[in-house]
Amino acid sequence: MPYRKDGFFAGEYYHIFNRVSEGSLLFPEKYDYLLFLDLIRDTAPDYPLDMICYCLMPTHFHFLIKPLQDGFSVSRFLSALLNSHVRRLQSRDEGKVKIRFFAGRFKHVRVESTEQLIHLMRYIHQNPVKAGLVRRVSDWPYSDYREKIDPGVPWTPGSDLLSPAEYEKFVRDLSAQPPDGFPKYILD
Repeated sequence: MPYRKDGFFAGEYYHIFNRVSEGSLLFPEKYDYLLFLDLIRDTAPDYPLDMICYCLMPTHFHFLIKPLQDGFSVSRFLSALLNSHVRRLQSRDEGKVKIRFFAGRFKHVRVESTEQLIHLMRYIHQNPVKAGLVRRVSDWPYSDYREKIDPGVPWTPGSDLLSPAEYEKFVRDLSAQPPDGFPKYILD
């Protein structure tokens, strides 16, 4: 496949997502989620990006990232994560996972407005609720939502822009205006 023609620019926000082929699961077992979360925590610091928020779903993932360098290869970052994950699944399942795992290349959308950024942060964390997997956002253990609302849990890069209580209210109450700390996310 040809390389992407559009680049990723420092200081911009991007919604990154991808879905596995129909009939496949990205995370067949609970511990597959946990191992992938470890991969994110181990891999992300090696790349020039802020992981603003993420959510892992049975068949897909969502990342909201902010590259810290122009020309940063998001493809290399995702390749490191996803290739490790798929290899582990294939070795565990003795090569039985031979299908084309992803339906295509990852998708990305550059965030063009503060309103879009606000919507995406809520959308990413509300995804398991909308899919009927849990009743409350905080019940889904495979996102960074609980890290953002629990002051006792170390926060992920980029998550120190709102207090835990502010972020919880912001995500749960879809009609709420962004809290006072939110201007740090406003796009120039």
